[in-house]
Amino acid sequence: MIFLTDEDDASVKDPAVFSLPDATVGGHNDYRVQPLFAYKCDQTISSGAGGTYTNCGSRTDSYLQTPSFYSSFLSSIKDPAQIVVAAIAGPPPGLMTNDSPPQTANAPNVTVGPLPLNGNTQPLALLPSCSATINGNPAIGRPAVRLGEFLSNFGDRGKFYSICQSDYSAALTDIGKTLFNAISPCLEGDVDPADADPNNPGTQLQCTVTEVVTSDTSGATTSAMPACQMQDATTPAPGGARPCWWIDKNTTTCPSPDTGYEMNFVRTAPPALGTIVDVECAVSSM
Repeated sequence: MIFLTDEDDASVKDPAVFSLPDATVGGHNDYRVQPLFAYKCDQTISSGAGGTYTNCGSRTDSYLQTPSFYSSFLSSIKDPAQIVVAAIAGPPPGLMTNDSPPQTANAPNVTVGPLPLNGNTQPLALLPSCSATINGNPAIGRPAVRLGEFLSNFGDRGKFYSICQSDYSAALTDIGKTLFNAISPCLEGDVDPADADPNNPGTQLQCTVTEVVTSDTSGATTSAMPACQMQDATTPAPGGARPCWWIDKNTTTCPSPDTGYEMNFVRTAPPALGTIVDVECAVSSM
């Protein structure tokens, strides 16, 4: 899931927000959701005056849906290890983007005030956290506080890049690498290289592999998959348990910064529709 936007999320939970009198929401339709009812800060956000606000996060008591609602929903319909989310948006204060080099907001706090843009001035607006000239035109990105919180719920599978740049190819390339890692056979992270079974040829990492078969009607069933008995370092022994898994040290398929370890599966028949393979391996304590 990839967001490309110069605004923050403003997913509405209660449409009554659009019927509030203008006098109570700053007189501008976008101001009522960004930031008036979107953020909770150390200071109460004014509906009629500019200001600077510190330590802003998503409100959970307003007309907007909380970002965690959507991250929980996605995680309920798909294994979180197979979910990749990314945003190319305005950096919120305090967030270091995944750009190279990383980018930050142009101010440490959320700021509200007059916003001149393209010959017009909005008297009261959420001010941008970044700006750029794209194809000769001025462009801004408002701080995506709520999107940043949404992405944070996905750990290393949540990526944030600045919208205020004229070329998104580096960001899209990085997103592509993250997508590949989510479905690749290469093991990520600081995997413990200790051999868990010296009597079995090859590399036997300390991994647990579980098959999860999902169904819309009967929930999910799980079954443990054993490690393959190996004939040699790269050949599972014939006649062993099936399905089974084995590890290959393959730095060609899984070059740095991957660990170089590739997870392989041996089956006598294709897995059932909707099968997810969950792999957990011990990490090094060093």
